[in-house]
Amino acid sequence: MEKPLISVIIPAYNHEKFVEEAVRSVIRQTWPNLELLVIDDGSCDGTWDVLQKLRPECESRFERVFFDRQENSGTCVTLNRLLSGAHGTYLFIIASDDVLADAEAIELEAEFLETHPDYVLAVGNNDMIDENANRIAWDRHRNIVSCEAKDAYTDYVSSILRLDQTFFHPEVFGTYESLLVRNYMPNGYLIRRSALPDGDLFTKKAPVEDWYLMLWLARAGKMKYLDKILYRYRWHSGNTVKKIYHMQDMTYRTWLYEKNRLQSEGQTDLLRLLEQHPQLHPVNYMIRCMLHPFAEWVRRMLHLPSHE
Repeated sequence: MEKPLISVIIPAYNHEKFVEEAVRSVIRQTWPNLELLVIDDGSCDGTWDVLQKLRPECESRFERVFFDRQENSGTCVTLNRLLSGAHGTYLFIIASDDVLADAEAIELEAEFLETHPDYVLAVGNNDMIDENANRIAWDRHRNIVSCEAKDAYTDYVSSILRLDQTFFHPEVFGTYESLLVRNYMPNGYLIRRSALPDGDLFTKKAPVEDWYLMLWLARAGKMKYLDKILYRYRWHSGNTVKKIYHMQDMTYRTWLYEKNRLQSEGQTDLLRLLEQHPQLHPVNYMIRCMLHPFAEWVRRMLHLPSHE
């Protein structure tokens, strides 16, 4: 019996150094029926040239290959284009600087979803690598430390469990209420395509795309965590999540868009859950914005390192 088609989609931007490693990790996957879609979102480096070099090998490995480039339009537009062009029963999103850690990663997640139709997502754990693909660990502030260092977190899930032990409990994992507290979802997830809307999902009004996606999926079905390292998350100077105040702004805007969407749909129960999180309340957001310049002044006066 032929296995269902899985669409692997890669939004790529200025990752000339990393995109080949990302694509080759997909080529190595054991799941036979894959298509690969990559859009270069107006890169200023040689990302497109690297993709062209890989095209013949990709065309011999995958059922279908779609490579395209566009003027820089942002992640939301790029993801919407990739989703609209995907033909698979399932979708796997990989960042162009990350790597699949296990050749069976997609297969393990697909086998679970195939046998559990009430689940919309399956995902494994992540380890972390640096710009040179070396294994790294985090301290509690996500600074890079040796994997042998005291209190080092050598995988993504262990770094989250120190904040809340309940997130990865089977009855809690992937629930709407838990995802409002924190977007703790590891990278490298396989999604059931039927759980997503037919039209565009992503919008610049909800700029934390992965969190907004998780909130959408949490309303559509259950999610499964597989306790195995399946994905390698690259931690380097360009990671958006390092830019703390920028991320706070994007998180608030995403929360506000989700709130407006729930209001328009009359989802009063979910709206009450959303509004129970004071860290996202508009007043608290305004206070953080006002304090930001003062915090920067203190940092510079005391010669403290920047978090941005």
